[in-house]
Amino acid sequence: MKNKKKIKNKISYSLLERELMGSRENEIAPEDCASFLSRITYSWTQKMLIYGYFNTLQLKDVPDLPESIKVENTTPILDEFKFKKNEKFGLVWFIYKRFVMVRHKTSIIVQIFSAIVSVLSPLCLRAFILYVQREPSEKSFLVGLFYAVLVLMGALFLSISLQHTYWYTMKCGLEVKGALTSKIYSKTLKLSNYGKRLYSSGTILNLISSDCQNFADYFWIDYLILLVAPIQIIALLALLCWTIGYSGLVGFLIMILSLPLSTFLSSKVSKYQLLSLKYSDKRCNLISEMINGIYLLKLYNWELFFINRIEKQRKQQLINLYKRMAFWALDKMVVQISSALVLVSSFTVYTLIANKSITYEVAFTSISIFSNLREPCELLPQAIQRLLSLLPSSDRICKFLYETSEIIENLSTITTTNGTNQDILITNGTFDWNDNNKNINVGVDSQENKNDDDDMIELVNNDSIETTTSYVLDDINFIAPAGKLTIICGVVGSGKSSLINGLIGEIYKVSGQVTIPNTVSFTNQQPFLVNSTLRENILFGLPMDMDRYKKVLESCSLLTDLQSMPGKDLTEIGERGINLSGGQKQRINLARALYSNSDCYILDEPLSAVDPQVATHLFNHCIQGELMNNKTRILVTHQLQFIPSADHIVVLENGILTQGTYQELKDKFDFESIMKTKKLNLELNNSNNNNNNNNNKEEEEDVENLEKEQQQQVINVNDVISNEFESKNDELNSKLLVNEERETGSVELNIYKMYIKYGSSFIFFFTMIMMYIISQLLFLLFDYWLTIWSDEKKNKNGTKGDSFYILYYLLLVGLFSVFLGIRYFMILHFTNSSSKNLHDKLLKSIGYASCQFFDINSSGRINNRFTKDIAEVDLILMVLSDALYCGSTVLVAVLMMIVINPLIVFPFLLLALFYYLVQKLYRSSSLELKRLENISRSPIFSILSESFNGLITIRSFRQQSRFIKRMQDSINVNLRLFYYNFSAHRWIGIKIEIISSAAVFLSAFFSLFNSNTGLSVLAVTTSLSLTGYLNWCIRQYIEFSMKMSSVERIENYINQPREGDTMNVDMELESNLPINWPQKGEIQFKNVEIKYRPNLKPSLKNISFDIKSNEKIGIVGKSGSGKSTTMLALFRMIECSKGSIHIDGIDISKISLSKLRNSIGICPQEPFIFSGTIRKNIDPFGIYSDSEIWLALEKVKLKETISLLPMKIDTIIHEQANLSFGQKQLLCLTRVLLKSPKLVFFDEHSSSIDYFTAHQLNISVKENITNSTTLTIAHRIDTIIDSDRILVIDSGELIEIFDKNNINNNINNQNSKFKKFVQHTSDHFKNY
Repeated sequence: MKNKKKIKNKISYSLLERELMGSRENEIAPEDCASFLSRITYSWTQKMLIYGYFNTLQLKDVPDLPESIKVENTTPILDEFKFKKNEKFGLVWFIYKRFVMVRHKTSIIVQIFSAIVSVLSPLCLRAFILYVQREPSEKSFLVGLFYAVLVLMGALFLSISLQHTYWYTMKCGLEVKGALTSKIYSKTLKLSNYGKRLYSSGTILNLISSDCQNFADYFWIDYLILLVAPIQIIALLALLCWTIGYSGLVGFLIMILSLPLSTFLSSKVSKYQLLSLKYSDKRCNLISEMINGIYLLKLYNWELFFINRIEKQRKQQLINLYKRMAFWALDKMVVQISSALVLVSSFTVYTLIANKSITYEVAFTSISIFSNLREPCELLPQAIQRLLSLLPSSDRICKFLYETSEIIENLSTITTTNGTNQDILITNGTFDWNDNNKNINVGVDSQENKNDDDDMIELVNNDSIETTTSYVLDDINFIAPAGKLTIICGVVGSGKSSLINGLIGEIYKVSGQVTIPNTVSFTNQQPFLVNSTLRENILFGLPMDMDRYKKVLESCSLLTDLQSMPGKDLTEIGERGINLSGGQKQRINLARALYSNSDCYILDEPLSAVDPQVATHLFNHCIQGELMNNKTRILVTHQLQFIPSADHIVVLENGILTQGTYQELKDKFDFESIMKTKKLNLELNNSNNNNNNNNNKEEEEDVENLEKEQQQQVINVNDVISNEFESKNDELNSKLLVNEERETGSVELNIYKMYIKYGSSFIFFFTMIMMYIISQLLFLLFDYWLTIWSDEKKNKNGTKGDSFYILYYLLLVGLFSVFLGIRYFMILHFTNSSSKNLHDKLLKSIGYASCQFFDINSSGRINNRFTKDIAEVDLILMVLSDALYCGSTVLVAVLMMIVINPLIVFPFLLLALFYYLVQKLYRSSSLELKRLENISRSPIFSILSESFNGLITIRSFRQQSRFIKRMQDSINVNLRLFYYNFSAHRWIGIKIEIISSAAVFLSAFFSLFNSNTGLSVLAVTTSLSLTGYLNWCIRQYIEFSMKMSSVERIENYINQPREGDTMNVDMELESNLPINWPQKGEIQFKNVEIKYRPNLKPSLKNISFDIKSNEKIGIVGKSGSGKSTTMLALFRMIECSKGSIHIDGIDISKISLSKLRNSIGICPQEPFIFSGTIRKNIDPFGIYSDSEIWLALEKVKLKETISLLPMKIDTIIHEQANLSFGQKQLLCLTRVLLKSPKLVFFDEHSSSIDYFTAHQLNISVKENITNSTTLTIAHRIDTIIDSDRILVIDSGELIEIFDKNNINNNINNQNSKFKKFVQHTSDHFKNY
């Protein structure tokens, strides 16, 4: 036998997807080809379990899912559902009819058989008891053996039928869960813009992880209880009356009277569960926001702000969770105490009122009947309650699936045409961001908004930046001539994005007609990139056309970038393109559109994030190049130098559209005045003309050099495309996201120790275990007391009356209740503390993790920890309590049976050995299957998050079916792992039932030779309890181990190194720094080298420069040259691998990250907007007054826009709010103006703003940030032309640095990189 060592394995969720793609098409699931006996015993799972015992199970070792369960076969069933708004049970009833009655009728038959056996098994016990009471002369060994076998068969049939009931209902629940999950994802891909505001990705994630699971849980067993339990109760009640007469009705009445209390407590459990889920939704939304914006959040030093927001929601969730668990514990106490009271009340009436004597057959047959009766009596109201609790989940799912507006409704009103010879038209078009122009409540009472942040997230889903019923575009007519280039321009907020979204059907069309070709490729202003290779992002599901692919790479100026990437075009670019510059993201985005070979291309600001040289190349070789030639092109841009090249121009201003050719607009409207750029153009041209030493010969040489560079790129195009022989090696070298860590084997002991420490202490934990053992010992003493009572009445030689035994029985019940209360209080305190501490530590660990951690871990993977894993930990109380309960029951029961029949110990040792071997075989595989199942959820969450962020792109490229296939494959993986894990449960369940039944038979057999009738009967009845408890014990133990695997996964993240842990902070130095540090704003870079990862080439190479106080520094360079890396180094987002950076003479590696980042202002390239009020977005810590905020908004030209909102700066906005990209950038600039730091970094802050607004903002920055040192990264010359000095960075090296007095000298120097930068900006302006 091979000993499995404790190792760490890694598994990538991307591999989970790839393994499924066509790899199991012809495989038959083992269940489908199993024999009848194999199906009865679940032996068809044995091959996998044996393999898993000797090897660590991997996904490839798990057989395929049966075809009937696969989501592609179950999801279409839901399409038949006809939703009616006021029909509460509509979806539940439909699922019952179509899934249960059509597909799973067998489950009903098996449950009915189980109910029949539950009625007959007490009769088998009664027959055995009557036999053992006979005189020795009346007994026969064979007859006794027959009765022992009868008891055995009753127990065995009952147990096996229950196992098969669970099995068939599980399959039903699994089908329902898979179908609903797939349906919700398909709906997500259809969400309208308004729908996206109502449902964040976190909310949809909760629909899948919580509400779909609630459906699966209900259709696991509850629906059968509603059908069969009433009949079962009636039959058992009749049997009870036959046994003890009307006295049984008294006990039944006590049981029934306890049910309302139990139902009330269950309703409280459901109530606080819903409240807990409500705050869980809010928490998940905030965590999703934090993870998605983590890089910018760190730049702003807002980790603590977000952690506090999340902890506030978590605190409310835990309060409701604690109440839920407290009522759950009370419900358990009521059930267990009432079960004892039911017996004592029945026997009291039976003896004191009916004047009958307690006998063994009466006492223990009644106990057996009451035991079998209690289960349906308890489960029936619980099933009803769970059905009622399911309604909110059903309502949430139905509202999302059937009441939330879909984009498809809008698309159906668009006329599509074939071919490219049809103009794109909007005729009398009126558009609105809100479907049907719904009135949306905006904001809340301002005072309430300031003081009550709890309700903010709930309100954010119903609020929007739109506040009036006016349309964003009203009665417009638009034309984009077929096969021509149309350029759309206008100032920020003029309606450009609304127009192009109207064209592709992404906003609601109130009236009018839109005509657009069948195939459209759209590039969003915020590039959408999937977590895959660069090649797959460009192909985007289309087959490889190598010739076109090469031309696309060349046209989109990607060759140089690919040469520097470790895996060439197979480089994994990570989630959201985290390892790419803004310009690289845009070019990949553009390359995807170009490769698609569509009839029409709609390009939203593809040139904003690239340098002038690249912008010129993209315009000439891509937009005007061979591959787009004669195609209809619509370009939205602020790059006015390209306007004269357009065939058709559309100018937007406040939703008013003016269109025509360049000459028509120029002659009719004074074009330069309309565009607000005449002054700017003149300034730029003057800067070039003041020193007109450039002659025509030099310009011709520059053009010739550029052509040579392009020719060299064409020659080397094959060098950047990995061939089939290199692909595997390149893919390994280029992998960015690390594979997800997966522990193998049993959960390590230190994880249990750690969990105990988080809960309380070892002494507390072991005391709690003792409370469980003592309480269960007292519970078994009830039966022992009955044997003494019955024995005295049988022998008729006792001196004590029935009242004496009843009194002591009640004392035992009282004592049992006390220990019961203590154990539940202790476990409630223990699990709640551990849950709180684990979440707090995980949150802080993720919030303060290094940027590299987020580079190599997908957001879906991280979200999985905060959703499913935390949910597992939150509910660990139920599993741990049940595990301790049945473990202590088994322990006490076995000890009692051995005391009664000492000889039974020998066969019991054999059974124990078999039990140990079976559970060991099972446990090895079950734990690995559970771990794989946990990991398999990550792709589901990642695909959902990824798709939600790229809905417009996915829809415009008609890729919905491919993404649905990806999601369905991922769901099938998850279902497949759960299915075989559950199959393994049933396999061991049958084996343990056989062991338990053997124990029952041995007890009955040895009782035949025991002269003490009372103890013989007690041994048999005790062994009967083992039938359920042994199975339950191993199941709960495994379940607890699986829950602990979630703790294990959380602990892996908790142990991640914190950001800045590698540096030695000088606390004394930091404490001596002035509060307003830095006071001068001086910066020194000393031989700085930056590597994103140790195995990669440096992104900054030996950079050195000094910046004086209050200097204005411009940083230029082509895309991917290292400009933004310089900014990241200054903020210590990436630590220097060599050299050092000093601010005011202080080595920034010696001070804390919080101090450093809080002292520097940042206006990032990609704006960060979170759910909350405008005030909170600008001033999250509430430092500034209203007047200061309004003044800052006025400086960035947003005051007028925001003052029109009903709640002004207290209007609630969110990431999906209808703010243009440029307006979001202006909000980020407002933060800087408010803060007024001594050191400010501007990273392309005006790239998505029109020239006129950008010019005004540059003036505002100059006027308001005069006493600060600024560093500005820009592709626009006008943004940095007035800088004191300019740094030119190329390929990670500082190649030029000069002051403003030498700008003209560098412009005239033909070898200057800066000259080429300026030339590409100014060339097109010469056409004015």
